[in-house]
Amino acid sequence: MSTKDKSSLLLSKKLSLILFTVYMLFGLAYSSYSYQLRYYAESNGIRYSLQSELESLSYLGVALFILFIGRISDSVGRERAVFVTSIAGSLSPLLAISSVSP
Repeated sequence: MSTKDKSSLLLSKKLSLILFTVYMLFGLAYSSYSYQLRYYAESNGIRYSLQSELESLSYLGVALFILFIGRISDSVGRERAVFVTSIAGSLSPLLAISSVSP
């Protein structure tokens, strides 16, 4: 294995570790965000079962959106498509809960 290959492999491992750490922190932040949304909704009279149904529907919408990301990225460009998909995924619980008036 050449020196260039070794340095490339090391860089790849470092980037994988950084990505793993970022996703772990994102998961922690996202779970606390979801908990706060559910607490707020429950305290304003929105039943937990209704919250779950709406959250599931919003995740389904985001999943369908992600399935069509290829067509979307062809029309708006890859970088913008990834950005839009990330935003849609992070906002889906908020959109589900805010779509119901207490």
